[in-house]
Amino acid sequence: MPKKLKHRIEQRNRYLEDIGLKFHEYGVNYTSDDVPERYVKKWKERRGMYGFDERETYEVFGIIDLSCHTIDFEGRAYSQIEATDKAIKWTGYYLIHRYDTEKRDKAVRKLQKAARLWAELLPYT
Repeated sequence: MPKKLKHRIEQRNRYLEDIGLKFHEYGVNYTSDDVPERYVKKWKERRGMYGFDERETYEVFGIIDLSCHTIDFEGRAYSQIEATDKAIKWTGYYLIHRYDTEKRDKAVRKLQKAARLWAELLPYT
């Protein structure tokens, strides 16, 4: 039997909004009843203060240079940052247009292309 969901947390995500997704398309996260209340309170506070909480982040010790490696993808060389930006853009296009009957095929192709590019990026993470 699935766990009962106790907490409904409204989540605004700046990054998803930057690519054009509307809050009603992504904005709710449920947590199970075994999550201590202190965590839920902390997440709500951080989300209100920063727009995200530590569940969406990780610590980076030092500076990461995303331009040092290049990735050859479909006949073009991309730096890691360029490839990441492209993959996010193509994924975003899919998320925005996935229900649009006129743009769905193009959206699916962009998502497939983004998935192949993410696969090329994965060894560098």
